[in-house]
Amino acid sequence: MTPLIGVPAVVLAFLAALGAPSQSLGDVARREAIRRALTPQATHTLTNADLPPPPAAPAPEAAPPAVAETVFTAAPVAKEDTEAWWRDRAASARAAKDRDALLVEALQSRINALTTDVVNRDDPAQRKLLIEERQRALDALGHQQQLVKDDDERLADLQEAARKKGIPPGWIR
Repeated sequence: MTPLIGVPAVVLAFLAALGAPSQSLGDVARREAIRRALTPQATHTLTNADLPPPPAAPAPEAAPPAVAETVFTAAPVAKEDTEAWWRDRAASARAAKDRDALLVEALQSRINALTTDVVNRDDPAQRKLLIEERQRALDALGHQQQLVKDDDERLADLQEAARKKGIPPGWIR
């Protein structure tokens, strides 16, 4: 039974030596050598071959043409009378409006979070930075809200131009 009592004392002394702050680079090297000796060897080394292949890069999305440019052309284009042309214009106008409305919601969420951070911050310097960032977000929100209004006007202009040309309402829905 005597050998078993000595084992915890040796382990405890060993752990105390590892936990003590090192005094020199030599001590650090000895501790690292002991740590490596006690750590089991890795059974597998990960390499790039173990990783899944990277996802294919998405094709670059072409920017939709501005509705204002297509509605107010000086000379009507022959393609203007096709259903596909009107559906594409209405879809791109709605997509622009949806995208801008989504950005408005995201900016509003960011402003709410910044407002909470400003209220809860004690450090005046950090609070000042948060207030400046919130003001920039408020300015961007105003700009984005104007874009949503412009998108609404473009969609209304497209519908009015279609009505004047006698285009069936189903083509622009």
